[in-house]
Amino acid sequence: MGEQRARGRLRALRWLPSRQWVLPGLGVMAVAAGCAAAVGFGGVGQGDDSSGTSTLPPGTATVTRADLVDYLDVSGTLGYGPASALTARAIDDAAGGGTAGATGTSPADGPADGRGTGAAGTSGSSGTAGASGTSDVAGGGIITALADVGATVGRGQPLYFVDTRPIVLLYGAVPAYRALRAGVAGDDVRQLEENLRALGYRGFTVDKTFGAATTTAVRRWQTDLGLPVTGVVPPGRIVYASGPIRIATHTVEAGAEAAGEVLTFTGTTKLVLVNLKVENSRLAVQDAPVTVTMGGVGSTPGTIVKVGTVATAVGDGAGGGQQNADLTIPVTIQLTDQAQQYPYDGAPVTVRLTAQTRSRVLCVPVEALLALREGGFGVEVIEHGTTRIVPVTVGLFANGRVEIVEGDLTEGTAVGVPK
Repeated sequence: MGEQRARGRLRALRWLPSRQWVLPGLGVMAVAAGCAAAVGFGGVGQGDDSSGTSTLPPGTATVTRADLVDYLDVSGTLGYGPASALTARAIDDAAGGGTAGATGTSPADGPADGRGTGAAGTSGSSGTAGASGTSDVAGGGIITALADVGATVGRGQPLYFVDTRPIVLLYGAVPAYRALRAGVAGDDVRQLEENLRALGYRGFTVDKTFGAATTTAVRRWQTDLGLPVTGVVPPGRIVYASGPIRIATHTVEAGAEAAGEVLTFTGTTKLVLVNLKVENSRLAVQDAPVTVTMGGVGSTPGTIVKVGTVATAVGDGAGGGQQNADLTIPVTIQLTDQAQQYPYDGAPVTVRLTAQTRSRVLCVPVEALLALREGGFGVEVIEHGTTRIVPVTVGLFANGRVEIVEGDLTEGTAVGVPK
């Protein structure tokens, strides 16, 4: 249909010899010569010919000043980023044993600033599996409760319970790889002491040494949690993450043996993921502002926080086969208003990506452009019943209009367009 309309416009231009119009959908089109009238350059004009047939363009438009925005609307998915998994491992509260520590890392999609100490909601429901991480209980132990799916777990809060005793989230980058007790020293000791102080425990110095004062603080912490009061922290009793985490799914139900993968989790920052075609990658600029539109909320601002560098083939393409598939890169967007209530996780959204903006520039409809024989573009200016061709330099094309960077044009000037 678009091509038929464009060809109809082309037929309507036959009154002007050797003119080339830039038509939407067809590019530059040459119009056949043969009419007696001619249009010159730099002010050579034409009015009505002796036959009574008008040599004026079949349509007119006006040179205006406007804001031009080069943008693309793409589909995205609301969520919290990729999920990681938490896997149970051995705990020995009595001996402070366990040969490896409990670790967990939440995706780095937001600041680690949560400090909650109250218990998160717990549930016995099941879910699906996710990525990778670690916790602790070998050779027995039953999972008696799990933090609810969708719950945010902060520093000092339980992720799940084994034999009614909590596996607790703390903040830090060093995995729990050994039992911490009086006499040991290292970065992992400082990390534990930083967490104890953030949770309100005092009477010790935050340093790299686990001394008698630290043992006393640990014993108070264990008492508050209902744990065996040993002054020793087995690695499987704690899980470290960079900040608060959100429970994504349960891999097991309450009543299952505490072994293997238990749950999956994400960060707590609300994100949108867009799989952007590589051909449109110019629109994905780190830290660039975007507009996200979703049902029940309308439009809300966001910022591009990550642009993937590895392309993935999606689909088989029109001709079939991997070689015809669309290549996409992942683009992650952080929503500006994190307090806003958004639709469910996985909800479809529309993201407007903006490449360029020009404010208050002279512009004309794209169809007003003429392709000049000597190269470049011009527009046909209509003045006092005559026309002249004005060469122009063009800039941004957007929304059916084109920026005029240079040319003898002023706002309000009438220019010719195909009908």
